[in-house]
Amino acid sequence: MSSFRIAAFAACLFVSSAVGLAQTVVQGQEPNNSKAEATLAPGLQTGDALAAYSCSGTALNFFRASTAPAAPGIYRHTLANTDFDSAYVRLFGEDAIEDAVLPGSLALLQDPPTGQAAVRFTSWYGFGKSEELYVELQSANVCRASGRVALTTEAITPVDLGSVPVNSPGLNVASISLSVSRVSFDVTVDPSYQLFDAEFRAMPAHGIDDPFSLNSDAYDFINLPPGRYYLAAADGEISTHLPPHRQSGEADSPAAATDFNGVVVNRNGNAGTELRVRFWQLPPTNYTKADPYDILWYTFVVEGQETVSVFCEGDGSIATCPCGTDASLGSGQGCPNSTGRGASIMTWPDRASASEFAMSAFDLPAGQFAMPFVGLGAQSPVSVSGGLYCIGAGGQRLVPVLIDSAGSAEWQYPLSTIPGAMAGQSLLIQAAYRDPAAAGGCQINLTSGTAVRL
Repeated sequence: MSSFRIAAFAACLFVSSAVGLAQTVVQGQEPNNSKAEATLAPGLQTGDALAAYSCSGTALNFFRASTAPAAPGIYRHTLANTDFDSAYVRLFGEDAIEDAVLPGSLALLQDPPTGQAAVRFTSWYGFGKSEELYVELQSANVCRASGRVALTTEAITPVDLGSVPVNSPGLNVASISLSVSRVSFDVTVDPSYQLFDAEFRAMPAHGIDDPFSLNSDAYDFINLPPGRYYLAAADGEISTHLPPHRQSGEADSPAAATDFNGVVVNRNGNAGTELRVRFWQLPPTNYTKADPYDILWYTFVVEGQETVSVFCEGDGSIATCPCGTDASLGSGQGCPNSTGRGASIMTWPDRASASEFAMSAFDLPAGQFAMPFVGLGAQSPVSVSGGLYCIGAGGQRLVPVLIDSAGSAEWQYPLSTIPGAMAGQSLLIQAAYRDPAAAGGCQINLTSGTAVRL
């Protein structure tokens, strides 16, 4: 654990014992009336709690919380009120949570459970990578006595849909149809889905709410190379770290983006909703949503040698980051930058033409420039200012782009522009970027890399 995280524990935790079980309770430290002032709450596990006992002129208590690392997988995290009479877990509204939203904003991520005004809890999903999010614990009174919410984490086993053959052999992709629809007509049900790759990374342009209008069914046709994928389906917008225009929201009202990479949120608090998921040529699967904020998870494989992998992580597994701080182990990120996180990059065949690729980088300093490097071979990590570079000799630079306000950058490129690229080879991609707010000598950094087998 880094010295920063140890210091965070020392500053804001006290430990109590309940029925013989050690429990960590994070006491809100004043002032914490905004996300910028949020109390740190790292490494939360089942039974740990967030608490607010003080009185300071507002009823707001913000926490910057992360969950404990776990084996790669899908996990549902739930914060539930343990002191019913005094405190709410809120998201900019009644009986909910203000958690992962765009930095500095209070965009709504979850609605209160319909018809369940007394249910004071919220749920989100992560993948065992110590994902962070913002939590707001709000009291009914300005003096926040005895307000506390406790965490429960449960592992989710996705429904296995089986395998799909590559049906465009020359392009090494499978063309797949997906749809999420309502079992019966209900104008309150608005189906959506989001695809994730084998590393549990949300795939830009591979999530959809509906193609036409509010509450329509969600369906699409996509090209996917060989490998394992995960599908999240829900009755409402699915928020991830992708930029707002890449979220599975309506075309004219995209879902809010989460602050940090990895957290997945369904904003709909209905229970008992029935959805029908159709995948490729398989019979449809009906799903009844049991709990508010629930997401149904599937997994499937496109047959063939897996094509996508992460390399050159800045988590200390291959080399120590030059500026002294490593990313969380297993997070898949590059060396940390001035945002407090490490940046990552991913690529995929374009939905319309598998001979053209798209890529996106995340967790970058907003308003700076990022420039990707593409190569056909790897090398041992080389320290470059604040980051690690692992693409071998002959790496080609692509056009730099401006990083948007959400810390993301996007590129589009045809394979014909990459000299020597041919079927069977691995295409290695990293991006360098400016980080003026970093310490001296650390103001150039790099994302982790993605390798794609053509």
